[in-house]
Amino acid sequence: MTAGPPVPAPARFIGRRAEISRALGLLTVAPYGSVLDVVGMHGIGKTFFLKELVSEARSIDALVFYKDLADDLTGLGFDERHGTGADAGLPVLVETLVFAGKLARSLLEAFGRSAKELREVVKLHAQLRARLEESAGNTVTLGTNTTVENMNLRVVEDVARVLALQAEFDEALVGAWAAATGGRPVLLAIDSFERVVDDEIGRWLLKTVTALPNTLTLLARTPTGHSLVSDSAHVHREPLAPFGPAEVAEYLREQVGPELADGDIAEIVYTFTHGHPGGVDLAGRYLLEQGAARLTDNRPARMTTAELRREFARLPEREGDRWGGMVDLILGVLHGERRSSLAPAVECAAVLGRFDAPMLVDLLGLADTGDADRVLKGLEGLRLAWNVPDEIGERSDWYRLHEFIRISLADQLRTGNQDRWLHLHDLAARHCYDKLLNWEDDRGEYGTWHCYENPHWQEYKQAWLHHTGQTTADPRLTFVRFLVVFLEAFWWWGCYHPFPFNRQLIDDWERFLGAWGTRPTWNARGGSPKVAGQRLSDALVFLIDHYPHGHDKSRPSQPWEAIRRKLLQAQDICGLAPGSRLRVSEEDAVAVARARGLLDIFLAHTRRFADPADPGAVRYYDSALRTFRALDDHWVTEWLLFERADLDLERGLLDEALAGVDRTARAVLELAEYDDEWDHELAANLHRVRADVLWARGELDPAAEAYRLALVDAYWFQGSPHEPDAYSARFYKEITTRAVDRIVALAATDPDAAVRFAMAVRPLAVEAGGVAADGVRELILTGTPEALADGLLPRGPAEHELSDPQSDFLDELRDRREFAPEPRENITVLLMIEDDSPE
Repeated sequence: MTAGPPVPAPARFIGRRAEISRALGLLTVAPYGSVLDVVGMHGIGKTFFLKELVSEARSIDALVFYKDLADDLTGLGFDERHGTGADAGLPVLVETLVFAGKLARSLLEAFGRSAKELREVVKLHAQLRARLEESAGNTVTLGTNTTVENMNLRVVEDVARVLALQAEFDEALVGAWAAATGGRPVLLAIDSFERVVDDEIGRWLLKTVTALPNTLTLLARTPTGHSLVSDSAHVHREPLAPFGPAEVAEYLREQVGPELADGDIAEIVYTFTHGHPGGVDLAGRYLLEQGAARLTDNRPARMTTAELRREFARLPEREGDRWGGMVDLILGVLHGERRSSLAPAVECAAVLGRFDAPMLVDLLGLADTGDADRVLKGLEGLRLAWNVPDEIGERSDWYRLHEFIRISLADQLRTGNQDRWLHLHDLAARHCYDKLLNWEDDRGEYGTWHCYENPHWQEYKQAWLHHTGQTTADPRLTFVRFLVVFLEAFWWWGCYHPFPFNRQLIDDWERFLGAWGTRPTWNARGGSPKVAGQRLSDALVFLIDHYPHGHDKSRPSQPWEAIRRKLLQAQDICGLAPGSRLRVSEEDAVAVARARGLLDIFLAHTRRFADPADPGAVRYYDSALRTFRALDDHWVTEWLLFERADLDLERGLLDEALAGVDRTARAVLELAEYDDEWDHELAANLHRVRADVLWARGELDPAAEAYRLALVDAYWFQGSPHEPDAYSARFYKEITTRAVDRIVALAATDPDAAVRFAMAVRPLAVEAGGVAADGVRELILTGTPEALADGLLPRGPAEHELSDPQSDFLDELRDRREFAPEPRENITVLLMIEDDSPE
C-alpha cells in the first residue's frame, strides 16, 4: 500500500475533564464498590472516555480490567420478558451463572495467575456448573425456545437450585476480592452494557460490583429506554453530551491544525454534525485527506467554506445514513492502492464487527497477514477503526469500526448491495468455523479439546453463529456445521461425563435461530429454517438429557431406542439420511463427511449398548472408520479401532478382540513416530480390553499385569497434558473400579488367588502410600471395595484439586512419574507378535 499523508499523533483528550475528575474521585479504597453509569449515543465518545479513564487509573497504580460485552454477544436473546430478580426465568438465570464464570476466568487472566484466590473462585464455578449439569435431567435446559418433553417439570425447584448455586458463587467472589486484588483500587471498565441493562445478567452484574471493595465499575452504554435500576447510593450516572462549538473548534485545531480548520470551517462542521464527536472526527479526517490531495494537485490545502458546505450538502439528511456518506467522502479522496485496499476493507469491517489480520486475509483475499497489517494500519490511520483493548486495557490484535460508522455502513451495504453483504457474511462464517475446528493449543490434541472453555474460542463460536445465520442458500449446510461442533464436543467429553458446554451451545444456537425469522422459507420436510433448526435442537437436547454417562451403558433401563430415533431425526433434518445428497463445495464436503461419521459413531452406540450382537453396530462402526480414514483423522480412527475391539469383547469374540487391540496399538505406535503426544486414556483402555480377555480365558497372572498397566496409564492421564479434571478423574475411578471388582470376585472363591492378583495389580506399589503387603489379605477379606481401592492404589484427586496446577495431587503424581518407564515400553505388550512392532 502506498503511503498516505502523515498520521497525526493521537489526539489530546478534548473536553470531559470534569467527568473524568468525578470518575477518578470514585476510584478509591473503600469497603464497597462504586458504579459510574456512562450513557450516550453511538459515537458520543464513551469508548474514548473509557480509554482515558483506564490510562488515568493505571497512572495511579490501580488494577484495570476491560471487557466489551459485544465481543461474545453477551445477553443476546434475553430481555425484560425473561424477568429479573425474583421474577427471573430459568434460562436467563442459568445464562447469568454461565456469564459469571466467564467473567471470573477473564478477571483471572487480567490480574495474573498469581491471584490464587480468583483461581479458587474459577474452580468453584466449574464445580457448580458440574453440579447443575448432573442434576439437570430434562428440566434445566438453557435454550429459550426448547420444546423437549417435560421441560417445565419442577421449574420452581430448578430455579431455586440455580439461585442457590449463584449465591454460593457470589459469596466466594466477593469474599476473595480484597485478597485477590491486593487491596489496590480496581477499575472494571465494561463497554456495551446496553446489551444486558434490561435483563438478569445486568442486574446481577450491578449487584455484584457494588459489593466489591475498592472497586469502581464503569458501565458504558447507549440509551435503550431502560434505565439502570439500583437503590444503592454508590451508583452514579454520567450522561455524555455532544461537543459545544468551542470544543469542536478545539478538537479540529488539535487534530487538523489551524491552517486547515479555522473558525469558519469549525462552525460549518459544528452545524453539520450538531457537535456529535464521532462526526466531528470524520469531518476532521476528511479535511486532512483533502488537504493532502489538494497539495498533490498543486492546489491550496485549505478547502473554502463554500466547497465544504457543498460537499456536506450532498450527504444524506438522516443522521444514521450521513456517517456512511462521510466515510464515502473520505475514501473518495484517496488515490491508487490506498483507495483500492481500504474501500473493500471498510465493507468487510462493517460486516464483521470485530476483526483481526487473519480475518482480513480470508475476506479480502490478501497474500498474508503482513498485507492485512498494512490495511489495519490504514484503517486506524483514517480513524475509522480503533484497536480493541485486551483484558487489562492494553492493545490487542483485534479492531472494530467505530460503532456509529459500522451501523451506517452496514445498513448502506445491506440495502444497496445485498449480494456483497451475503457473500461477506459467508466468508466470515467460513473463517470462524475453520477456527473452531482447527483450534491450536500448545498441549496437543487433549489440550485442544479444552478449547470449549476458552473464552476466545467461545467468541469465534458466537461470531460463526451470527454470520452463518445471515447467509447460506441451503440452511441444511448450516445445520451440518452446527452438528459437527456439537457432536465433536459430545464425542470427546459429553457422552462420558456431564459437559455444560453442550447445553450452552444449544442455548446459543436457539438464540441465533431467532434471527432467521425473516429469511425466505426453505421448502423441505423440515419446514422453515427456524422450525427445522428448533427440531434439530430438540433432538440434541434429548441426547444430552438421556445419553448414559460413564462406562456402564448396557443397563436395560437405558433408552437406546429413543436415542437412536432422535439421532435419525437429526440426520434427516441435516439432509444426511441415506439417499439424500447435499450439493456443497469441496471444502464443505469435509464437514458433511465429518457429520456423517460422527452420527455413525453414535448410531453404532445405540445398537451396541442395546444389544452387542446387533449387526447394525458393526455396520455403523465400519462406515465411521471408512469416513475418518478418508479424512486422514488418525486420532478418531485409533479410537474407533479400540471401540470395535471392545465390541468384539462384549460379543464374546476374544480372539477378534485381541486382534483389534493389536491393530489399534500398531496405529498408536505409527502415529507416535511423528506426534510427540501420548494418549494415556486410549492406552489404558487397550490394556483394560486385553486384561478382560485374559480374565475371561482364566489367565489370571497376565490379566493382573494387564490391569496394572491400565491403571498406570489411567493415573498418568490425570497429569498429561493438563491438570486433572472431572473427566480424567472419572476415568481413573472407572479403571480402579474394574480392577477392584476382579479382586472382589476372586476373593469370594479363592482368597489366596485374590491376594496374589491384588499384589500383581498394584501399580507403583512402594509409592502408593497404602497398606503394606502383609495387610492386603485382611483388607480383601474385611474391607469394602472402596477401602480396597484406597489401600492398594494411588489416590485420585479430591474435588478441590481438580483444574489446579499446584495441587498436592499433582505434586504426588510428578514424584511418581519422575523415573517412570516411557509409555511406548508398555504399549508393545499389546502387540500379538512383538517382533513386528515398529522400530
